Amino acid sequence: MSSLPRNPRPRGMSTQRRALMLAIACVLSVLAFQVVDRGRLTVNDSLEYWTPARLDLAGQDPYSPTAMYELEKQTGLHSEKPLMMWNPPWVLPFVVPLGLMSLGKARTLVLLLTLVIVFGCADWLWRFYGGAAQRRWVAWGLACTFAPAMVCITSGQIAPVVLLGVVLFLWLEQRSLHFAAGAAMLLIAFKPHLLYLFWLVAALWIVRNRRWPLAAGALAAIAAATAVAVLISKDLLLHYWAAWRSASALALYAPPLGGLLRMAFGWRRYWLQFVPALPGLAWCIWWFRKRPDVKWRRDLPLLLVVSVCTSPYGWLFDQVVLLPALLKRAVEFDRPCRVLATTALMLYVAANLVIAALAVSNHAIQSYLYSWAAPLWLVLYVATASPEVSTPDAPATALPNPADTTLAEIVG
Repeated sequence: MSSLPRNPRPRGMSTQRRALMLAIACVLSVLAFQVVDRGRLTVNDSLEYWTPARLDLAGQDPYSPTAMYELEKQTGLHSEKPLMMWNPPWVLPFVVPLGLMSLGKARTLVLLLTLVIVFGCADWLWRFYGGAAQRRWVAWGLACTFAPAMVCITSGQIAPVVLLGVVLFLWLEQRSLHFAAGAAMLLIAFKPHLLYLFWLVAALWIVRNRRWPLAAGALAAIAAATAVAVLISKDLLLHYWAAWRSASALALYAPPLGGLLRMAFGWRRYWLQFVPALPGLAWCIWWFRKRPDVKWRRDLPLLLVVSVCTSPYGWLFDQVVLLPALLKRAVEFDRPCRVLATTALMLYVAANLVIAALAVSNHAIQSYLYSWAAPLWLVLYVATASPEVSTPDAPATALPNPADTTLAEIVG
């Protein structure tokens, strides 16, 4: 009598369970720390979203430096100037709910959402670029060891929402849901300057391929969010314009290449912050003309690393948006030259250790000591590319099509 066939146990099951248990343990530990010792927690950037939310709900100007400073000092901010939110008005409807709760609860919510977004996006991107399901722990490990991602999580920044917008755009565009993909660009527009080359290529791609639904979706989503913000505060657009006219936003120092130019040739020459974007734009136009058919799945990671490297304003925590590039290269890691791959891995590990050491040593995120990070990620991404590494337009047939995954799977 022949024995019944045995169903092999999925190799990835135990790893997934361990990763899930680790994530739950981390979340519970953070929650316990928030509850037990909330009063001693240092102020982080979640304050810059909670404060305007409170002001907006109270009918005050959410972009007023004076009003923000007064409220932030009451929460324990020890600074000579306020922690301002410079995000556009269409961001306000998304942060206003934070103003309905205490600062401690708002920070806990931001932390939990950030953890879910970062690790959920990393997990999905691994499968999207063809990574084996049983090795998805690699994606979780990379998310944990990518220093900018950890800095972003601990700083309470909004950059993970931009990452989520990138992931949603890739997922929806892969399914040819162009209007919805355009609507997802609203999240990328939370920091429109950060991925400025994405906007340029998207506009050129829409015209070349007549993807008007994509443009309609983006415009409709941004217009709708702005309309909601104006309904909450009718003078919001005037307040935002007045804040920008004060030029205090331009005075911000950002560590990328433009910031180094200001340090070298004049601190008050704000326009130097924008100089690196000029060669970035020139390269982007040349690259687009040389590429007859842009494939977002293949080409978007390169646009991300070049944009972040040459963006006028961007900080270490903003580099969490480079996870698509990191996960794409990780899937392809065994294909380049072994010596090149090993060298790139050693540089990557060393860079993250240096960033971690600087962060632990209480060097501010605005420090010029982080200015080398974005250019290094660009160099590593370009150096490890080869014709053999190029990702096909469709995933391998042995793996499930990530375009068929559900929206819930994108965020874990």
